[in-house]
Amino acid sequence: MTALEERTHDRVPLQWAGTNMNLGNALRTLGERESDTAHLEEAVAACRAALVELKRELMPLDWARAEQRAFVTFNVAHFAALHGIWLRQGRHHAGIVLSSQRPVGDLVRRLLRLTAALDSEAMSDRLEFLSDW
Repeated sequence: MTALEERTHDRVPLQWAGTNMNLGNALRTLGERESDTAHLEEAVAACRAALVELKRELMPLDWARAEQRAFVTFNVAHFAALHGIWLRQGRHHAGIVLSSQRPVGDLVRRLLRLTAALDSEAMSDRLEFLSDW
């Protein structure tokens, strides 16, 4: 029995979504290695299916990982703690950027410096404070 047969959408929707995300990531890696567009299309479909459950408001780090985006937030205490919890659990995220409330221009300048220095791979599982940029 496969993980998706065991973790059905009806029985355990969030685990089903996580399994679909893992499948999508594996298919993407396989498709990139083999230059196989069929695998890449399957990866997109699996990730899109996962997004049915991994809604931004409900599970923001899962949603950001599914979108392959770092998560930017002013909720410093909560997401700094969540970052540590995820690492201890062996879970992965696409990166967390923490900031205090600042003028928009300052936020944009700092985000541009950060994104110029760190690509998506470098941001994986990383916690960054925007004040450092």
